[in-house]
This record gives sequence, structure tokens and C-alpha cells, in this order.
Amino acid sequence: MTDMDSDLHGIREKLEIWLAAWSPGSSPWTGAELEGVFATGENAVHVVDDFEGGAVVLRSYDEYVAKWRPVMKSFRYWSIALAEEPTFRASGDLAVVTFRFQANAELADGTKLDPAPGQHGTHVWERIAGEWRLVHEHLTNV
Repeated sequence: MTDMDSDLHGIREKLEIWLAAWSPGSSPWTGAELEGVFATGENAVHVVDDFEGGAVVLRSYDEYVAKWRPVMKSFRYWSIALAEEPTFRASGDLAVVTFRFQANAELADGTKLDPAPGQHGTHVWERIAGEWRLVHEHLTNV
């Protein structure tokens, strides 16, 4: 396995953790599974998410969890799956992953969301102290 193959494999593993964390099913979403995914510290990440007709901008893992935990309480069920194979590009200690996912979701009252929500995503990953960490996330509604 080349260094590039190893890097892409490591980034793919982190993306799989991110996808699994955003697929709690009928369990409460806590965001705890993402703690080892994001870079840590104040202003260590930059997140931009298309949400409720505007853009949410977050700057840390703690802000991320604080924002999405109450939102996710409005769902009885939530899981996401890739809608197509992601694209990976890496050079040195930076990598960019682009992807699209579709959600399977039910509101707390049992109403199934139809059409199913989906988003285009861009992640920027940085190798920090030998480990790939998410430093930028941009999600736009499909």
C-alpha cells in the first residue's frame, strides 16, 4: 500500500465514523462519536451548513454538538447513507472529500420526511499530530 493509499484509507475510515455518528436510528443523537473526528480547540474547525433558509456557521466541535443536539431531538428516527461514491483528493497533510448523502428520517410524531432530505458535502481533512482530523465541513441542501 502506498502512502497515498494509506492516507485515503485513513480518511475513508474517518468519513465512515462521521456517517455512522449521523445515523443514530431511533437512538438519541449525541455527537459524542464525532469527538475524535474533528480538530479540537477554539476556532479549530469551520462548519457551514445550509439550514432553515440560512447558513449555520460553527467554529468548534463543542459548538457543533451544541447546535445539532437540540435539532436532532425533533426526530424519532434519523440515518444517512451515501448517495454516490465520494471523491477523495489528498496532497501532503490536506485532503478534500466531496460526497452526497440522503437521509431516512421520521419526525417525533412519526411523520416520515418525504421527499427524503439530502445534502452535498465537502470535508477538508488535515493531518494533525499524525492523525486525520476534520477542519472544514460545508453542507448544502440537495
